[in-house]
Amino acid sequence: MKPRQVLLSASRVLYYEVDMLNETARALSSQKNNGVFLNNALLESFLIHLRNLIDFLYLPKCNKDDILAQDFFPNPEDWLKLRPKQGESLDTAKRKTNKLLAHLTYSRLRIPKDQAKWDFMYLRNEIVSRIQVFLGVCPSNG
Repeated sequence: MKPRQVLLSASRVLYYEVDMLNETARALSSQKNNGVFLNNALLESFLIHLRNLIDFLYLPKCNKDDILAQDFFPNPEDWLKLRPKQGESLDTAKRKTNKLLAHLTYSRLRIPKDQAKWDFMYLRNEIVSRIQVFLGVCPSNG
């Protein structure tokens, strides 16, 4: 397990990700017409923060620089046993974000316009519910 001070700093980064996810979802769901450019910028920000949180909860340890939920447990395997399943909606959102935003791919050319829409409030609720599970079981949460 990482030293307490490192985890405290990491928790601030996690808080930022959750806060930005919530604020961009709120801005996207407001009745205000922000225009296409601003709506796209808000959606892209939302999706990057969503992807970061999905990776935080579910990414296997690949790079020792990654901040992952399992880092907050004395035995990282405990989180792997306790965490909720990623679920199809978050798995699909991550794949779509990778193909439509995070990487320049030919897959973008094949996505019908109606499938490029995002139910961002549903996805926000899905990831936040899993973050709440993490906070509820995290032994380093004090």
